[in-house]
Amino acid sequence: MTDLPPDEPKTVETRTRVDPVTGTTAQVTRERSRSSGAAWWAAAIVLVVAIIAVAYVVTRPQTQDNASLAAATQQGAQTQAAQDASTLAQSQAQGLAAQVQANANAAQASAAQGAAERAQAAAQNAQDAARNAAATAPPPAGLDNGGPDNGGPGNGPG
Repeated sequence: MTDLPPDEPKTVETRTRVDPVTGTTAQVTRERSRSSGAAWWAAAIVLVVAIIAVAYVVTRPQTQDNASLAAATQQGAQTQAAQDASTLAQSQAQGLAAQVQANANAAQASAAQGAAERAQAAAQNAQDAARNAAATAPPPAGLDNGGPDNGGPGNGPG
C-alpha cells in the first residue's frame, strides 16, 4: 500500500537482488512521485505580490507638500533660536553673578580695612589721651615725689 494519491504521476522502480551465498532472490520495489505544480503557482503569486509592493513603495507620491516642509523648517529655526537665547542669557547671568560676587568681596574688604583703620585711630587716640591725662594730672594725695627715699608708703624699701 502506498501513501501517494492515485492521481499524481509516479515512478515505480523494481529491482531483483540475488544472494550468491544462499542463492535466494529478493525483489525491491520503490515508488517515487513528482510534486504537483500547485507549490510553484503559490511561489509565483507570492513573488508577484512582493514585486508590486516594492514598486508601490518606490513610486508612491510624497505626502509632504512644500508648505508643511517650510513650516517644519521655521519651527526648527525658532527652536534653535530659543535655545541660543537661553544659552546666552544663562552665560550673561553667570557673568553678572561673578561680577556681583567680586564687588561684594571688594566692598567687604574695603569695609574691613576701614574698620581696622578706625580701630587703629581709636587706639592711637586712647593712647594719646592716656599720655595727656598722665602728663596733666596732679600726683595722688599722700605721695611725695620729691626725694629718693622719704620713708613714705610705697616709696623705697620698707
